[in-house]
Amino acid sequence: MTAVETAVAPTGLGRSRIGAVVRMHLSTPFMALGLPMLITLAVLTLNYLIWQLILLANPTLPQADPDAFIYNGGAVWIAFYLLSIAIQTMNATFRYALGMSVTRRDYLLGTGAFMLILSVVFVALYAVLGVIERATDGWGVNGWMISGFGMMDLPLWKVLLIWMGAMLIGMGLGVFYGAVFVQWRTTGVLITSILIAGAILAGVWVLTETQGWADLIELVVTATAWETAIAIVAATGLAFGVTYLLMRRAPVRE
Repeated sequence: MTAVETAVAPTGLGRSRIGAVVRMHLSTPFMALGLPMLITLAVLTLNYLIWQLILLANPTLPQADPDAFIYNGGAVWIAFYLLSIAIQTMNATFRYALGMSVTRRDYLLGTGAFMLILSVVFVALYAVLGVIERATDGWGVNGWMISGFGMMDLPLWKVLLIWMGAMLIGMGLGVFYGAVFVQWRTTGVLITSILIAGAILAGVWVLTETQGWADLIELVVTATAWETAIAIVAATGLAFGVTYLLMRRAPVRE
């Protein structure tokens, strides 16, 4: 009996610590959940007003260019917001959590669970907006934000899966940057940013030289649900795996 209790206790304690990390991150729910929802609605409202102003100035635009409003990056902002939230979260809570006897592994798992909760909530918001957007044929003006960039022809579930991936990857990258900052401070962040920017530019150059943009877009559009999910899990898992390796050596004190 004692042996069983001893084996089970650490697991329960680990779960308790992971839950404590999640609650710590959610201690300011308005900043984590409420504010980005309000900003998303504000971005949508601003886009709609801009579309209406353009139509007032050029009433014949729908006939001359019916696809004028289908390319819109308004929904992308959430990924960058979550990236910044992840960086701030790591910087503000990592050392505090370790000081409260939370292990590095439990801290990362709790932070990952927090990120997953945020992604699910925001994807749910995008699902509601996406349904309305499609029911009104682009908010009545053929303007698309949730299904922008020509994604209005894709099933809504695939569009939401793409946004889920963008959010998770954004937060995974944010947690990675947060770990870099905790380990090497500003210098590490700058060097890492230069290396990542260089890799991105190299990738853009290769795609441009090989005329591979069309193939890449086709790959994303034609990917099955499983293929998309696997790519999301792989990219997010890689970011969190590298983050864990960095956190193992991150100093507890400045």
